[in-house]
Amino acid sequence: MAMHVDAVQNAQAISTKEKEKALRASISNIIADLECPFNVPIEMYLSVRELAVALPAFGEFAIDGPDNIMKGIFEPVREDLSRLIYASLGTTVLNASFAWAYLGQMILMPTVFIDIPPGTVADWADLESRVRKMLGRATSTLGFIIDVQFQIIH
Repeated sequence: MAMHVDAVQNAQAISTKEKEKALRASISNIIADLECPFNVPIEMYLSVRELAVALPAFGEFAIDGPDNIMKGIFEPVREDLSRLIYASLGTTVLNASFAWAYLGQMILMPTVFIDIPPGTVADWADLESRVRKMLGRATSTLGFIIDVQFQIIH
């Protein structure tokens, strides 16, 4: 009887291993068929990202001299940033702007807003990282970072 139980368990183990192997192969094939597994629609990316709220440039909330600070950060890299976005997204970008923004209702930070048409698919985390790196060169001596926000334009 023990031999029969061992034989059944061995058969089940082989069957389970074969199923796992087939499942791994199937998942590998699906991933291999994807152009890039990190390319997702902009809507999906934004659904898990905290959104910044641009600070009005007028009234009691105005900050003295933000245009000069923004020019000092944004202008030196404007052309490189434009090339980076174009290389990543083609002609889908409608606009990119720079403003002070609240992130999480408490943190005020300079932010680049990049307008994206609905349904645009890209590796948003990678693009955000590359934009941050580019802008980081201009802010490294200032002691703050720049937030990067993609926003859907309807």
